[in-house]
Amino acid sequence: MTTILLLILSNIFMTFAWYGHLKHLRHTPLLVAILVSWRIAFFEYLLQVPANRWGYGQFTLPQLKVTQEIITICVFAAFTYWYMGQPLELGFFVGGVVPCRSRLRHVSRQLFRMAMTDCAPVGALPPLGRTVRPVLTRPAAMRRSG
Repeated sequence: MTTILLLILSNIFMTFAWYGHLKHLRHTPLLVAILVSWRIAFFEYLLQVPANRWGYGQFTLPQLKVTQEIITICVFAAFTYWYMGQPLELGFFVGGVVPCRSRLRHVSRQLFRMAMTDCAPVGALPPLGRTVRPVLTRPAAMRRSG
């Protein structure tokens, strides 16, 4: 859960760094907006890097990335509606939220499995869905050890 919380917080900072200047710094010089955005992004990195580092042991790299993207869409939707005061149109949901439905279901199953394995004996949980084998694998000599 620490990883998810850090990802949410880092996305809030990054969304403000990327888009917050459009509301309050629109008529200031571009360099000022860039510098303000960099200052905000610094705090995003203070949260994002630990989230990825700690989450990599709990999630696979693709799961970590998909989780990040789902959080990004949710944070951006909230930012757009509440901070920027713009309505969320159907196209946003069709183009951004609907494709995440199956990804979210997969990630939520993995989170549930992780939570249950902390309190269930090993082997007590049935497998979730079919096992997916990787399409591309690295040769044994190139695999990371440790």
